[in-house]
Order: sequence, then structure tokens, then C-alpha cells
Amino acid sequence: MVLDETCLNHEDFSLCLLGNVKEFAPLTNLKVVLGKEGYANIELKYMRGFWVMIVFQDDETKKRFQFNLAVGSWFSQIIQAHNDFVIDERVIWVKVEGIPCKWWSRNTCSRIASRWGTLLNGEELEEEGYHSNKICIRTKLKTVVFDSFKMVYRGMTC
Repeated sequence: MVLDETCLNHEDFSLCLLGNVKEFAPLTNLKVVLGKEGYANIELKYMRGFWVMIVFQDDETKKRFQFNLAVGSWFSQIIQAHNDFVIDERVIWVKVEGIPCKWWSRNTCSRIASRWGTLLNGEELEEEGYHSNKICIRTKLKTVVFDSFKMVYRGMTC
């Protein structure tokens, strides 16, 4: 697909910041946390990976946010938003099926995730059964993950 000038985003990002959260889990609660710090009138837009766009109503609030140490503790990086910004990583969910009960562990899921990136939800793996599970992975892959592979333990294949 070839794009031209009519496809460009001309949005004004002057009242927006981009924040890279330190951990993925608090993303769902970030609006509440920032509201408790005095930033209830902001809008959060999930960008990709660990990045969020923070939209402010005025420049003064944006400046206070940038220099707030408590707010800064949630982010590894806060930068001015711009339309040339590119995120080189993403978070994906992979459904894992067919692992025998005796291999169903955080370490097994971590090894599976390492094929594409880093396991994010190892502590919170669903315990509804051993037939399948979804694992959350931080990756730099640009393609869809659809894979099938054998697992070997002491010479036995699964």
C-alpha cells in the first residue's frame, strides 16, 4: 500500500506528552494513580508496548506533570509527543495449548515466551485448568505469532 500526503496525521500534539511506563501491569490503573497525584483532568491514550500518550487541557498542567517526582516514578521516560514518534516494541498475547500438567509452570511459560521476547504475566498465569493459557509477551517482532513446536523433557517429546 502506498500512502500520500492526504494520509498524514496533522493533529496538534503541543499539549501531549509520551510516557514509557516502567511496568506493564499498572497501565490499567494509571489514570486512577495520576488522578490521586492531582491530574484528574488528563486523557490517557495507549500507544503500544509500554507507551501512553498523556493529553492535557493546558500548558501549565503539562509542565507541572513533567517535573512532578511522584509522577516520574511511574515512568522510565517522559517526552514531548510528536507525529514522527515510532515505537519499536509491542505487547502480544499468545495462547499456549497442549502442555502436560507436570510442565505447566512459570519457568516453562518463560521459556516459551523467550522465543519471541520477555514474559510479562508470569506471576498471574490463569489457574482455570491445564489445557491452555494465555501468556503476555513484550516483543520487538513486527509479524503475527503463529507457531507450533515440540517440547522435550528427558528425551520425551510433548
